Amino acid sequence: MKIAHWHSQDLHPDEDLAYSNLLGACKGNEGKPPSQQHCDTRQGNRDIKFNPANPDHRVDQRVKYLEDGTIESDDEEFNEQIEKVLNLNAQFLQQRRRETLQLFLESLGTGEMKRSAWEKLLAKQNGDSHNGNLEPYCQIIVFWLRKRLAKA
Repeated sequence: MKIAHWHSQDLHPDEDLAYSNLLGACKGNEGKPPSQQHCDTRQGNRDIKFNPANPDHRVDQRVKYLEDGTIESDDEEFNEQIEKVLNLNAQFLQQRRRETLQLFLESLGTGEMKRSAWEKLLAKQNGDSHNGNLEPYCQIIVFWLRKRLAKA
């Protein structure tokens, strides 16, 4: 992982070391061609509209995960940044999210789970029983669980 900046260091030098501007990010295929880069590596010196570490920005409520592994937002500007600035729908990322959801759904089997079991799984994916550690691509599962719980 590496330290990323929500606001670019070049455009906002006064926020260079501001805690609220720092994010933990993956390497994002550092060293690969830009078409294969994602996250902070792809973002470079461009800003994004919402800060995922700022609870007031409610990023988890602004994005949705489709069953094919795509991430999108109803906010047009943010959706474009997801696609073009962060490249979060690169084919391999989309495929891994789709596979993660499929494996999770397969693991549930055909039996009907009770609401308490869904809530327990959601808590686990939120890190509540994982010492704060989340599994890779877990947010598609969190999104799916929240959607399912809202229907119940």
